[in-house]
Amino acid sequence: APAGPVISISPNPATDVLKVFFPNKLVADARVQVFNLRGQMVLEKQVPGGLEACTLDVSMLPAAAYLLKISEKDGATGQAFFVKI
Repeated sequence: APAGPVISISPNPATDVLKVFFPNKLVADARVQVFNLRGQMVLEKQVPGGLEACTLDVSMLPAAAYLLKISEKDGATGQAFFVKI
């Protein structure tokens, strides 16, 4: 698979809005998914290619640790952990 998108997130820990940065821009449309530590998807958002950042509303998520995964159309994936407080 191609090298995955580089991502960074802030703030971490997050309270209501999580900003996801793509330092190299997204080369293609992508899907952002958030999973709890049991592997259940709790949030999903479609993101168009060419963006440098997007925001996620995490205000409704219970306080816990989560895995954010981004999947581009070509199969490349990137991921990062964050904590919701």
